[in-house]
Amino acid sequence: MLTGVSPMSMLAMRMRWGPYSQSVSEFHAPPIPFDHMAIHLNDQEAIIFLVHNGKPVTLVDKADMFPSDQLVGQIHILVAGKDGR
Repeated sequence: MLTGVSPMSMLAMRMRWGPYSQSVSEFHAPPIPFDHMAIHLNDQEAIIFLVHNGKPVTLVDKADMFPSDQLVGQIHILVAGKDGR
């Protein structure tokens, strides 16, 4: 995991949600396609809590791989299904 870069910025870069800043102190919230999103990182895992269509969704990723291709894929699937398609 990169130090000095917020988890939300790291995910925003992978998801191509912009604008984003690599500076933790100057982070600008990206236009995320969810009602709410929070990320908690510990030594072993990243826990991503989403509110999607009014319902809670929790995703887990390995801390040393965050944000992994698997996590990005899971989020793309959620976003694709957001409008009921």
